[in-house]
Amino acid sequence: MKLTQKLFLKGIAFAMGCLLAIALLPNLISAPQATAHPPAIASLAQTSSPASSAGSPIDGDDVSLHALGMQLLFADDIDPFGDRLRYQIAAELTFDAEGAVIQGQQHVYYTNPSPDPLDRIVFRLYANTPPLRNAGAMVVNHLQVNDRPTAGGLSVEDTVLSVPLVQPLAPGEAVGVQLDFSLRLRQGEISDAFERLGFIDRVISASSWYPALSVYESQRGWWVTPITAGQGDLTYGEMALYDVSLTLPADLTLITNGVLVAQTVLPNGRIRYRDVTGPVRSHVFMASTRYAMTEMREIDGVRVQIWSYQDDEALTPEQDQAVLQTTTDALSAFSEQFTPYPYREFDVVQHPTNTGLEFSGLTIITAAGWRQGTVETIVAHEVGHQWFYGLVGNNQVEHPWLDEALATYSEAVYERATDAQQRSEWAEDLQSIWERLNRPTRCEGCSPAPPLNLPVADYADEEYYTVYLVGAAFYMGLEQQLGQAAVYQALQAYCQRFRYEVATTADIKAIFETVADQDLTPLFNKWMGDYSRDDRPERIDAMDL
Repeated sequence: MKLTQKLFLKGIAFAMGCLLAIALLPNLISAPQATAHPPAIASLAQTSSPASSAGSPIDGDDVSLHALGMQLLFADDIDPFGDRLRYQIAAELTFDAEGAVIQGQQHVYYTNPSPDPLDRIVFRLYANTPPLRNAGAMVVNHLQVNDRPTAGGLSVEDTVLSVPLVQPLAPGEAVGVQLDFSLRLRQGEISDAFERLGFIDRVISASSWYPALSVYESQRGWWVTPITAGQGDLTYGEMALYDVSLTLPADLTLITNGVLVAQTVLPNGRIRYRDVTGPVRSHVFMASTRYAMTEMREIDGVRVQIWSYQDDEALTPEQDQAVLQTTTDALSAFSEQFTPYPYREFDVVQHPTNTGLEFSGLTIITAAGWRQGTVETIVAHEVGHQWFYGLVGNNQVEHPWLDEALATYSEAVYERATDAQQRSEWAEDLQSIWERLNRPTRCEGCSPAPPLNLPVADYADEEYYTVYLVGAAFYMGLEQQLGQAAVYQALQAYCQRFRYEVATTADIKAIFETVADQDLTPLFNKWMGDYSRDDRPERIDAMDL
């Protein structure tokens, strides 16, 4: 996600003469204002059944349909995820006097990929976290494990759902969990966490809209860290296949990060859509009467689709085409420099957000900036996230620098690729920031930059820009020390080694050291802080991709 436009960042960096005076940066951005609501309380005892027209999750072991979400050369990448992690969801969206309600039934098929026996399965109810509670609330019930009813337990302020297992799930063994859920979205509200969930300006924004399986890490076990910070991303997930049936009123246009495979008009006039994905970090959809696809282009086997408003805030054809051009240029540049983009589609959606926000295969972009023609670097940044967060995952709550710094650095990669002289003003700005950070004597009154490898919650509001600016400048420092070609080579190796997986700071350090044949411990220790205990999933050999 991009916190602000590059012109603002450059202005601060140079006007102050020292990046570390970043306390003024928040004044450049108006955070979304939200009306306070009482905390949502999820209860497993409350009855909630999906509407009959939602349909039922599709049973069966055949995952071949998910290949439609991938480019032909990457169709076989779906195979390991048919057993590793697969969601089948049937849900219906309805409206009432208070807003919108999504009711659904979900099947999750999960194989224990760790070397540990598991005594429970853990889901995260992100809609109940403090940064999202102003916009919505989630309730879960009717839990079953392998078709047998069971009782779950809620903890961490109703954001963690633990499903106990009668017998421990051995490494390599599979389990099926079925549950019903209901999500209420309050009309006129958008979440505090970068507008990822809400119902505002006649747009339904549905990310984190279903119970999401947590991550089982090698040392810590199931990830149950409380999520409290309104800034930054609040989700952390592994790759999964999604097969989703959504029933909507006929006048709504549906946009998802999957590929549409069926559309059925029901007797009541509502429409049931079915979409499937390849391996992605999450499922997301937008729905509104305002949307239409205004541009579409095939580029290197990828169908790029631009969705924008069709009302008094409609864009001009030139604005739509400019966003399309930036998107296709960025996809081509990053596919060449990092690793090929494997998915069949990529959607860019105009949205009532202040900046931009990334999801696997889809990004939402500020409506205001789109109209003003100032979104080029925002789009490039969010496309960069398709590699850093998307293809290579990380714990965005506890180690946000890993994806945000690389997405910000990707803006320079994009500018170099689209400039005839392979020059980037942003690269020069980042290099200047790095040189200022490394001066023996810093400017008077400047405070030391906080370490890069901190959790989101550990940064004060004005300090969170560190993971973007200082993080991207760190890669420019690596260019100075190792050369640009070596940095590009290392990032390509990083994307190939951890494709569809989760990486840590120690992982990317090891990649750079291998490519450069240098010990980079002093440099990483100086700028990262403690990264020795960073955790990620550990997989038994049979589950390795």
